[in-house]
Amino acid sequence: MFLQRKIRTTLDLLMPKPKQPIIRDEAMERTFNRRFGTKPRYFSVGDKVYARHRLSQQWKAGHVTTSKGAMYYVEFPNGSTSRFHATQLIKRDTDQMDTDPLDVFNEEFGLPNVAQQPNQRPIEAVIEPNIVVNAEPANDPPPAELQISPNRPRRQYPKRNRRPPDRYSPK
Repeated sequence: MFLQRKIRTTLDLLMPKPKQPIIRDEAMERTFNRRFGTKPRYFSVGDKVYARHRLSQQWKAGHVTTSKGAMYYVEFPNGSTSRFHATQLIKRDTDQMDTDPLDVFNEEFGLPNVAQQPNQRPIEAVIEPNIVVNAEPANDPPPAELQISPNRPRRQYPKRNRRPPDRYSPK
């Protein structure tokens, strides 16, 4: 007909067109998953999980109460419930958050265990080795002594000399 188009009438609404099937690009999905290490995550109701909060980016322990697709509702020990996507959850086996892996070194070498606050700089350790001259390989050298210096902020750039600006004044 006009402009090579079919005329639509009210009778056409009685028999709607069949919907086009959604074609998934499986090759693209496989490539993406292989490149970025994506793994499908599924959780059941009652599973113990760690949930990463959107703003604080901290992992908090809880358990799954309900699920709807890839969205899961997690209840925390304080009684609050929040909604998370499957990518924001990981399974857990224990009730406690894992300890710092460096605690093994702290225990082995007798170092003090210092818990850091999230916005605090790490404490710098200064090691002064004892120099032993003519040491035999059979004798173990004495252990290095550890001195912890107080947390002092370092200036990243040299101090700037400030002076008042030179303004143009026509005279």
